[in-house]
Amino acid sequence: RGNLLLVGAALTWALHSVLVRRASQELDTLTVSLWAFLGGLLFAVPAGAWELTSGASLAWSPGVVVGVLYISVVSTALAVYLWNTAFRLVDAGVAGLTFFAARCSSWAGG
Repeated sequence: RGNLLLVGAALTWALHSVLVRRASQELDTLTVSLWAFLGGLLFAVPAGAWELTSGASLAWSPGVVVGVLYISVVSTALAVYLWNTAFRLVDAGVAGLTFFAARCSSWAGG
C-alpha cells in the first residue's frame, strides 16, 4: 500500500509540475503559486477538520505557533514559489531532476 501511495504521489507531483510550467507561460509565478495553494486548501481544510473530530488534542504554545509559521511560510510557501519559478525558467525535465537530487542529498544526510 505504501509503495502505491508513493507512486501516486510521484505521478501527481509530475502532473503538478507540468501544469505549473504551462500556467507560468501566461501568468506570473506568484499567481500560479497562490492558485495552487487555494486548490490545496480544498483538501487540507476538510482533512484537518476530520483530524480534530477524531479526538486529536492540540497543545498550542508560542513555540508551536512560531514553528508552524516557519514551516508554513519558509519551508512550504517560499519553497513552492521557488520551485514554480524554476519551472518557469527551465525545462520541466531539468527542474524535475533537481528535485530528486535534493531528496537523495537529504536522505544521505547532505
